[in-house]
Amino acid sequence: MTEPIDTTIRAADMTPAQRQAFLAQCRKLESASSSQSNPVERSARDMTKEEREEWLAEHKRKFR
Repeated sequence: MTEPIDTTIRAADMTPAQRQAFLAQCRKLESASSSQSNPVERSARDMTKEEREEWLAEHKRKFR
C-alpha cells in the first residue's frame, strides 16, 4: 500500500517542487482507492435464511 500523506506543511509554505510532489501523491492515492472494487451487496435471494435475518437485524439497528 502507499505511504500516508504528510499534512504537517501548509501548501503556502511549500516550494513549487514540494507542492507538485504532494499533488502527485494525492492523485496516486486517489486512483488507488478508486481501483479497489467495493464488495457487491448480495440480494436477499442469494442469502440463506439466517443471513437475511442477520442483515435485517443489523439494518434495523442502524436506524433506531
